[in-house]
Amino acid sequence: MRLNVLVISNQIRGVDGTGGLGDVPVGLAKALLARGDIDIRLAMPGYAEITERTLENRFAPENLVLDGILVPFGSDLVPVDVFRIYLPNSEPRVTVYLFRSARVFDARDPKTNRVNKNTPDKAILFSRTVVEFLRAYEPFRFDVIHCNDWHTGLVPTYLSTIYREDLYLGRVATLFTTHNAGGDAYQGGFPEDGRLLALAGLSAHQVFQPGITKSLFHNDKFNFSKGGFGYADIFNTVSRQYRQELLTPAFAGGLEGLFKERATDFCGVVNGIDTAEWNPSSDKAFEKFAFSAKDPVEEILAKKRKVRALLRNWVVTDEKHPRKGQKPYSLLNDQSILVGVVTRIDYQKMPILLQALGRICETEGVQIALLGSADRNDRRGMDYENDLRSKAKASPEKLLFFDGFDIPLSHLIYAASEIFLVPSTFEPCGLTQLVAMRYASVPVVRSTGGLVDTVIDEADSSRASSATGFRFKEKVSGSDMMDETLGAEMLVARFNEAVKVYRQDRSRWKELVRNGLARDSSWVVPGAQYVKLYHEAIRRSMQRAFFG
Repeated sequence: MRLNVLVISNQIRGVDGTGGLGDVPVGLAKALLARGDIDIRLAMPGYAEITERTLENRFAPENLVLDGILVPFGSDLVPVDVFRIYLPNSEPRVTVYLFRSARVFDARDPKTNRVNKNTPDKAILFSRTVVEFLRAYEPFRFDVIHCNDWHTGLVPTYLSTIYREDLYLGRVATLFTTHNAGGDAYQGGFPEDGRLLALAGLSAHQVFQPGITKSLFHNDKFNFSKGGFGYADIFNTVSRQYRQELLTPAFAGGLEGLFKERATDFCGVVNGIDTAEWNPSSDKAFEKFAFSAKDPVEEILAKKRKVRALLRNWVVTDEKHPRKGQKPYSLLNDQSILVGVVTRIDYQKMPILLQALGRICETEGVQIALLGSADRNDRRGMDYENDLRSKAKASPEKLLFFDGFDIPLSHLIYAASEIFLVPSTFEPCGLTQLVAMRYASVPVVRSTGGLVDTVIDEADSSRASSATGFRFKEKVSGSDMMDETLGAEMLVARFNEAVKVYRQDRSRWKELVRNGLARDSSWVVPGAQYVKLYHEAIRRSMQRAFFG
C-alpha cells in the first residue's frame, strides 16, 4: 500500500529552524522518499522572517497553489494563501507547503516589537489551516498527518471533533510526535479565559473539561500538546529512554497519568540525522581535510587538527550581527585539546554547563569552541547568553564563544573538536552527540533521555568494546530532573576522565572514535519504524471511523 503522508511542523530545517524540531521532518522525508513507496510532504507556517537566505522568492505567484482559502479563526474567516516550494539543496526533492497569513504569522509582540513564533494565536491558525488545506487541496489526498510538537496539537483535536463526520477528514489518521513535553513552555500551555477556545472554534463542553484524557484542559490552562496526546490515533516521542522518563512526575509536567493511561498507544523512536548533510567525507565546510569512517583513525585525528585553521580564520559575515568582521575563534591554537559545544542557550541545555565551565577552562591545555544563541523571547535564555559572554570575556584564550546560529560554522566545530559536551537537564533525543560521533568527536553527556540510548559509556564494562563516549548522572530525588551543583561536579569529573584517556591511553581513545564513526545514525532504521507507526495509525483510524 502506497502511503501519502503530510508532516507538519512549526520549523523545517532549510526553510526556518535551528534545532532538532526542524531537523526531523527533513531527515525523515528524505529517507522515506528514497524508499519509493511513500509520498511524504512537509508543511509549516509561511513566516516572513526565516533563517534560510536563499528563499527570497518563496511567495512568488508561480509557487501559489491555493489562493486565499478561508480559514475559521474566532469570528472571522482569515484568507490563507498556500505556496508550494521545494527544499533547497535536497536530494531527493522534498515538497514543502507554506501557509501564508501576514496578519497572523507576522504579528509582532507589542511588548517587544519582535515576532514570536510560539504564540497560541499562530498555533491555532496553523492547525486549522492544515485541516482546511486537506479539504481544499483536491490534487492530492493524504492518508496520515504526522504532527510535531505542541504547535500542531489541535490538528488531531479538530479531526476528532469538528470534522469527525466529514467523509474524508474523519478518516485521516494522525500520529503526534512530542520532541519535548516537560512543562508549559514545551507543552504549549497558556492561560485560558475563553479567548483561545473562541479563536479555535471549540467549546469548553467539547474539549476543555478537567480530569479527562480527551481534553485540552491541564493545570487550568489551554494545553495544545494534550490535544495531541489525547486525540491522536497514536503518539510517540523521540527516544526510548525519554518515553520512560515521561511516565514520571519529574519529566512529564503533570501529564504522567495520561501517558500511563495511553501507554499502549505511546512509543519511543530514536531520531536519525541527515547523513547527506552531516557527511565528513564530502563536507564543503572543510573539503581539503575530508575524512571517512574507512580512513585510519590516526589519519582522521590529524585531519581534524588541520580543520582548526579554518575555524580560527572564520569571519562573521552577518550584516546584522554586532561582531561582523570579527574572528571569534582567532585565539584557537594547534596544541590544545579542543572541546566543542553547539547548542541552544536555554534551561534545557545550560544550567549544569554554566556551573562547570570555569573549572573546565582551568584544565591545562584545553580550549572550548562554543556556538549558540538564545531565543530573544526567552528571558532566562538571554541571561544565560549574557553569562556566557562574561565568562568568555574573562577567559578569552580558553572560552571562544560566538553568539549566533551558523550551520557551516557548526560543521567546523564538529570537525575540529576532540571532545563534545552535551550536559543537558533533559534531552528527548539530542542530535549533536550523533553528529559529533560521525565527525570523530567523542561526546561527554549527561545520562538522560536519548543520550542514554545513543552514547555507550566508556566505563560500562559489559559493553567496553562498543563504547563511544563518557556519561555521567548525579543522584537526584524522584521529583527533580537534576541537581545543578552535583551535576556540574560530575561533569567536571567525567570530562577530566576523558582528557586522561585522550592523553594517556591513545589506543583506547582511538577505539572510542572508531566506534562512534561506525554507529549508524541514519534515518533508515527510524524511518522504517515510522512507516510501521503510520500503518498502525491508519488501522486505528479505520477502527475509530467504522467501529466507533
